[in-house]
Amino acid sequence: MSKIKDFLRFFSRSTPFLLGNTLSFLPYLLFLNYSDGLTWRSLVPFVLFYTFRMTGIFLLRAMPTGVNSYTLLMIAILLGCGGSLVGTLGFMFPSFYKVAALALGLSAAWFLPAKLTVDQEEAATGYQTLKPAYMVGGILLASVLFLTLSVGSVAGRTFSFAAYTIFYVASYHTVTHYPHFDLHFAGFRKRLLQAKQVGLFTGFLLLLVLLTLLPDVVASWESGLILMATCIIFVLLVLLTAPNSPQKRLPRGLVLLTGANGMVANFLFLFGSLYVSTIEGASQVPMRVFLPYILGMVLGLLLRPLLLARVGETRAPQLLLLGQVVGLLLFLLFPKISWGLAVVSLFRSMTTAWLNDVYQSQPTLPENQRLLAKFTLQNKGSLLHQGILLVMLSGLLLLKGLPQSALRILTTYTAASLQEKAVLEMAKDLNVAFLVIALVALAIDWHRHPVTLTKPTAEQSSQEK
Repeated sequence: MSKIKDFLRFFSRSTPFLLGNTLSFLPYLLFLNYSDGLTWRSLVPFVLFYTFRMTGIFLLRAMPTGVNSYTLLMIAILLGCGGSLVGTLGFMFPSFYKVAALALGLSAAWFLPAKLTVDQEEAATGYQTLKPAYMVGGILLASVLFLTLSVGSVAGRTFSFAAYTIFYVASYHTVTHYPHFDLHFAGFRKRLLQAKQVGLFTGFLLLLVLLTLLPDVVASWESGLILMATCIIFVLLVLLTAPNSPQKRLPRGLVLLTGANGMVANFLFLFGSLYVSTIEGASQVPMRVFLPYILGMVLGLLLRPLLLARVGETRAPQLLLLGQVVGLLLFLLFPKISWGLAVVSLFRSMTTAWLNDVYQSQPTLPENQRLLAKFTLQNKGSLLHQGILLVMLSGLLLLKGLPQSALRILTTYTAASLQEKAVLEMAKDLNVAFLVIALVALAIDWHRHPVTLTKPTAEQSSQEK
């Protein structure tokens, strides 16, 4: 009996790490897998998850510290648990997938920043929430999710939602047993939300939904220009949106590195899965995208301490950026993108962990703004890349004389024509070229103007975005 209890305790304590490393990625596959590429209705769950996942962070004015961090974390856990539970019934009631997508989107947006803040608070009091053994357990559980995705379409989705429900329940049990766990709802909404944040969230949400809907209603050359203009406006809004005042006190190199990390994440998670599903088929996404990502993440966790010990904290970003460049170039050298994706995932996972440590120790930011600044900038980078990707695809369709309605085919699990696949191949090459230039320029800038960093006071082996 004691061995069973020890196993369950180990399983439970591994789930926060698991959720932190898969919530921003796996649900993409689940909801894209549901889309048939033929009707707008089947695409709604994916749109809801993506938009709430990317814009949910804008609802927060400040990341709560102390007991309030537990409140936000528990809200994220309860939302995710409820959404996953509803998702298990989606095979009987398809409309339930929409509810699951909304809840999981907000959970994915809030879980990791809240969890990292809680980890920091617990570490300050001498309690270690994340041990190497729990990382190993989380990786093993991630392999279970990988197997459920490989089972089949409806069955795989149902098993994955059921597994996530169990993982959320186990995570709830773990967090409630932290030594300093407490909930404090009094004034919670007033401290976190204000009109500016709600307006920013609503604006980005509506624009993303509009950009997803437009390809279904525009087909002519002239209407295609309207779509491209909308994409450009979206990109400009992301660029011109004034950051919160605490972020203005961050070093420029650190801000650019954080935004670039978000752009690479969007290329890996979103474009990678869309590319594989269109070129090779939806059934290949778990093996060609999810597995290389997990392998890269695992190697990143193992190699990061050795890398930092050799090159130092200040020079680490240059090496991490160049490592991602090498991975991106592999996308061009090999017809199968798995090798490149694994290498990019490896160096991006180390970059994400390094950024989490740096932001948690930034003296220029209030404690309750540090991780919020990081995740906000990172999400803006992802949104910026999303807008640029849509501009690329729309422009290539115009050049090839194809209708803008083909954009929906290129961004869903749909059998594409040879011409449409050629457009996606060109978009891949343009994406790689754009990101390589951006990362190399950032590495050169970091070399010429190194940022003085404050060494973290407590090692927080950081989870993925």
